[in-house]
Amino acid sequence: MVTLLHTHNETETRELARRLASVTPPGGRVLLDGDLGAGKTTFTQGFVGGLTQLEVVRVKSPTYALCHAYKTSPRVWHADLYRLHGPDDVEMLGVFASVTAEDILIVEWADRAPGLITDALHVLLEMDGEEGRRITLSASGPISTSMLEKLGQ
Repeated sequence: MVTLLHTHNETETRELARRLASVTPPGGRVLLDGDLGAGKTTFTQGFVGGLTQLEVVRVKSPTYALCHAYKTSPRVWHADLYRLHGPDDVEMLGVFASVTAEDILIVEWADRAPGLITDALHVLLEMDGEEGRRITLSASGPISTSMLEKLGQ
């Protein structure tokens, strides 16, 4: 199942992510891909904001820290694999070591560790003009398929 969407600015991108947060169950996994500057961290800001009910949430890219946790319910872990070279790096560094089965996990640059996370909603963000984004959502398992179906309702 694949869904293609378009947002015109960062506010709309955050709003889409807020909607996604509202249909993501505990244990949900979201994999973000796209070029540098495509809006992966902006998307995460909206997602975390949707779970905290705050309009503006301070979310920083975890490029150097590798993983940040946010005090939401359920807890959100935001990982960035940009500087890693494969699943062995993720395992060796323990990037997901603290993530529980009930936590939501958002991973930027998930293509750096193929096959490590199986049932996930894949979000590809692509620039479309100066502020617009083409967003492709695809599911890879039953939990993520359910998320995508609920998002479409």
